Amino acid sequence: MLVGRTAVAGPPYQTDDPEPVEPGEYELHIATELTQTSEGISGSLPFLELNYGPAPNLQIGIGVPHEFNDSDHAPSHSGL
Repeated sequence: MLVGRTAVAGPPYQTDDPEPVEPGEYELHIATELTQTSEGISGSLPFLELNYGPAPNLQIGIGVPHEFNDSDHAPSHSGL
């Protein structure tokens, strides 16, 4: 507790959106995720998510991540 770590948070959340998009509205999220360990780095850059509200309390969404994995012990991989 004596040493704090900085946390940056924003959409898209791990638990998804708490409220659906209003009917007839769109929302676009652009984000990135990065994990770095002693084994290498991995994540997504960028992650795009488009949501649409076709009716009250209904949301339809699609997410398209560009994932990468750069391991110190294996070949690097990336793709959609």
